[in-house]
Amino acid sequence: MKKLVLWFVKKYALEAVKDAVSAKSEQVSLWATKVAVWLGRARLVVAFLERLNARLIDGQLSDDEAVTTIDESKLLADQVLAK
Repeated sequence: MKKLVLWFVKKYALEAVKDAVSAKSEQVSLWATKVAVWLGRARLVVAFLERLNARLIDGQLSDDEAVTTIDESKLLADQVLAK
């Protein structure tokens, strides 16, 4: 009985969410575009952190690595903060 009640509740909730999204499809589309932009920015940050990790894995940061890191961080800031 419990499973049947849960199934009905889930089905009702899913239909309610689908109806709400359909009713606000233009706004949902706009938000999807914004999410895609921020997802791209998050990928840039993760890629930067992966490169930084590779430089720091040996426990040292050479002068060249430091300069590269600073240059990449400035570029990252420009990319993430771009409108």
